[in-house]
Amino acid sequence: MNTTKQNLSKIALLGLFAGIFMTACNSPKKMSSALEKVKFKADPQVLEVKGDSITVKITGKFPAKTFAKNASIKFQPILRYGTQEKPLPPKYLVGEKVTGVPGATKVSYEKGGGFTYYQRVEYTPEMKKSMLTLDYTVKFSSKYEELDQCVSGSKKDSLFGTITTALSVNPTDDLYYYDNTTPLGGARRVIFYYVINEGFLRDSVFKGPAVQTLETLTNDPKFKINNITLHSYASPDGELKRNLELTHERAESAYKEVKTILEKEHVNIIKDEDIFKKPDENGDDWAGLKRMISASNMAGKDEVMAVINNNMNFDEKNAALKKLASWNDLKDNYLPKLRRTEVYLEGTFPNRDITEVRSIAANSFDGLTKKEVISYANNATDNASKEKAYKYLMNKYPDDWAGENNYATILLKEGNYKDADSLLAMAHKTWPNNDTIASNLGVADREMHKYDDAKALYGEAAAKNMKEGNNMGILYIKYGDYDNAVASFDPKQCDYNVALAYTMKNDYDNALSKIDCISDKTPEVYYLRAIVAARKGDVDLMTTSLTLAVKGDASYRDQAKSDIEFKKYWTKVEFQNAIK
Repeated sequence: MNTTKQNLSKIALLGLFAGIFMTACNSPKKMSSALEKVKFKADPQVLEVKGDSITVKITGKFPAKTFAKNASIKFQPILRYGTQEKPLPPKYLVGEKVTGVPGATKVSYEKGGGFTYYQRVEYTPEMKKSMLTLDYTVKFSSKYEELDQCVSGSKKDSLFGTITTALSVNPTDDLYYYDNTTPLGGARRVIFYYVINEGFLRDSVFKGPAVQTLETLTNDPKFKINNITLHSYASPDGELKRNLELTHERAESAYKEVKTILEKEHVNIIKDEDIFKKPDENGDDWAGLKRMISASNMAGKDEVMAVINNNMNFDEKNAALKKLASWNDLKDNYLPKLRRTEVYLEGTFPNRDITEVRSIAANSFDGLTKKEVISYANNATDNASKEKAYKYLMNKYPDDWAGENNYATILLKEGNYKDADSLLAMAHKTWPNNDTIASNLGVADREMHKYDDAKALYGEAAAKNMKEGNNMGILYIKYGDYDNAVASFDPKQCDYNVALAYTMKNDYDNALSKIDCISDKTPEVYYLRAIVAARKGDVDLMTTSLTLAVKGDASYRDQAKSDIEFKKYWTKVEFQNAIK
């Protein structure tokens, strides 16, 4: 922007002239005459965020035989934003006879000389509306002393506002989940239920879902059975002796039924007692009753739990339960579920379909294999369900990295970068050769502004054939290295970040090309296109794009009014019409 450049030169010169003419030191006529010929240049012409910082760069040059040998100038930029002032490190220029000014740039009287002021400042959001002022102090002496200066003064604003387009990079990093649901093994449970005081299976059981499920599982050629165990129980509402008899009868009837089913295709298993084991006869299932009641909301729950936890013998507990007001509820709705034989089949088998998995998970993940829990989480439509499943995996399988990695990716998606970074860092220590964890930790580190660490982690993952081009491209934008950002993205990739990288490297034609190939353009994309058009001087494209951005998201109206990208258009009718 030529206007800004000219104002900077003019203001800087006027400031120096004012200082020289007001001095009461040695006659400054020669020096002031020389200063009229000095040209100052700001590059860039306005402050602009690059990576996560803004850079102040100002250059100047003194012609030959102009800078007095005993002259000293202190050049002090001050960045002002809001109510804050941030003095930047000063720059000293001294003549040939001046000593005692560390780091000063010597300017030869005979040859003249130039200087460059360069300072990088970490950007904060308050700096969006910022001013850079130039303060000078000048004196003529053989030594510069802060308290012995000839002239000092603050000059008018030289730079106003900050371009922050580079900060609009989207966090569309590639995150990697563990999603392998190929079954490795586990257990299926089938339960045969019995009527009170009966040890045999009724016809309703033979024709019911338990037997059908058992037949389906054992007849599946993909199901390799490694172990079958049976556990029989009685409800604790009868005499101990009779319950032991019932448990034995139930064990025998269930064992006989399972054997009949297996005889069709699994003769070898039947003969192998290490696989097909005799049933366990467990008697009264007080432990099962305790689990069931503690998880319930039944009326009188506390009284029932008090009896269960009492040190009375089984017969005394049985009698005590029957005296409770909640006995009928207990008898009708809870005790029947304890008269059973549980058949456990362990081996490698296909995962159940997602509908059945969700049904089981509604009560507990304990009835699912590890791969089925992963399948449940990956198919969940809300993050709360995913988090619940992944936390279960973390607790149930602490030696497996799937739960920690997948839970951390959810945290990243939710914007909880600190907790995700901490969790992934610990996982990376536990599984240092895991490329998935390394890649995801790189994303977390980038969000925490640990760019060098992120770059190293992406390198680790890429060395193991992980695709890191998109993540590296985003990281390079955050570095402010737009050439490498463009080189990292896939050449066929069409998205906001690729277009942004081309915009920031001033390759506007390719930026527009990448914007045009985005199929579903958001208001943000149209706003970027307006910026590119403004930089190119294409007023028609700028106004059309800005109109679409504001139409899609009204917040862009106010943003455009203060965005330095559109400064030279603020007063133009086309701009005003575009943001109506």
